Amino acid sequence: MKTEVTKLLKEMLRYLKTRKNLSDKGYLKKAHDEIDGSSGVFSLVVKLANWLDPIELSLSDGDSKELKLRGNEGLDYGSSIKDMEAFFRNCPELNLVFRLEKEVVYFSPDLSEDEQIEIREFVKENRERNATNFYIPVKKQD
Repeated sequence: MKTEVTKLLKEMLRYLKTRKNLSDKGYLKKAHDEIDGSSGVFSLVVKLANWLDPIELSLSDGDSKELKLRGNEGLDYGSSIKDMEAFFRNCPELNLVFRLEKEVVYFSPDLSEDEQIEIREFVKENRERNATNFYIPVKKQD
């Protein structure tokens, strides 16, 4: 996996754990500052991380080929889609892993099938999971 991809994934997974102490040199910093406070970016990172996570995909019967931003939960989808577009504008490194096309997120066409599998395995192995009231620890991240 490319170094930049690993760095982005680590930063996203760290952000899920704590939204504080973002590095000024981190990929998510600008998006965090620009998009409606930390909760806006947090929900977007959760959405993308859940799609990358094979465990989450299996629980929700998700589609591993695409993440549709428009669903049936009764949300304000226009706003949700605009937030995701702003996220991609303010964090162009997302394009290393993802491609946002209209209302759907796909893997970047620059990634091979093997790289996509490697990314999913990385997320599966490195994501801390909240099981009821405690965290399941994973190995230390750099």
